[in-house]
Amino acid sequence: MMSFIISILTIFASQALADSQIRLKLGEIFKSQEHQLEVHLKKFHTTKTECAVPGFNCGSGYTPEPVTTPVVSILLTNPECKKSPLPKNCEWTYRILGSDNKSYVDIEFLNIYDFCMRESNKSNRNSCILRTTVGNHFNPMYSPENCSRADDLIVKNNCYEMMAEQLNDPKLCENVARPYGHRCVFLMAKSTGNLEICQQIKSSPLNASEENERGLFLNRCLEMMNKLNLKK
Repeated sequence: MMSFIISILTIFASQALADSQIRLKLGEIFKSQEHQLEVHLKKFHTTKTECAVPGFNCGSGYTPEPVTTPVVSILLTNPECKKSPLPKNCEWTYRILGSDNKSYVDIEFLNIYDFCMRESNKSNRNSCILRTTVGNHFNPMYSPENCSRADDLIVKNNCYEMMAEQLNDPKLCENVARPYGHRCVFLMAKSTGNLEICQQIKSSPLNASEENERGLFLNRCLEMMNKLNLKK
């Protein structure tokens, strides 16, 4: 029976490519006390590629090269990183800098939002911030304060709205730019069925258009409340 020993790496200067970079060999586990995480290079996965129309779009007799990718797993070892949403000290991730596709990968550790901020395209950058903060079935959510990192007002508003709904916290709607905070409260009341939240649709006496917006969503909240009372 074949067996192998998984090497446990500690942080040595000889292993580092830079302050936050390492070279990880196949089967090795890197444990970082600074970032409180473990990274494991499990294997290299090779996928054969095929021409969509053999002999036509790839050329007669041409066979595409197989694609090899490293399979890396990351584990956050800080107990606080089991919370939801994740606190600031759990925002670490990694990116692969290079690999020989057979024995090692070069990895850089970085804050997950620094990864987003490196994106030069504004739309992609803000989309990254939104996806990271809100999370999904496969990825955790992060602290809602990260919504403020977005420099696009619509994305920032959507981020706070989604976090308010997921955390059932109408106070987060106060971070949504006026007058859209009224819509945030209304959507929370609608999705949770807690119509008492409607009372947080506050008046905006200094701005007539905002007051009209407030009245619109308050009336819609009251209509929902009346429908529920009629069903009782």
